[in-house]
Amino acid sequence: DAMEYERDATKIIDRHASFNWSILFVASSGFLASSYGFFATNVIKPALYFVYPPYGRLSSNIANVIDLMTLIGTALGQLARGNLADLFGRKKL
Repeated sequence: DAMEYERDATKIIDRHASFNWSILFVASSGFLASSYGFFATNVIKPALYFVYPPYGRLSSNIANVIDLMTLIGTALGQLARGNLADLFGRKKL
């Protein structure tokens, strides 16, 4: 029976595993650090519109360009820093 198998597996996992606070901290800090960049652009855009109004060369699509550059920068940064972390900084938690 699948339900019985699942219950047995859960009991085994619960018996041999304890909650690891360091893994929670590392995962949470990584999420907060990467999401900060996405939310910071929403704060910066009104200031940019005030200093550089969207006329002429700066079209109304500048918000999309800022969001796109944020996403591209985040993806490239994660790839680069992830490889560096694999080479120099990984350790067992």
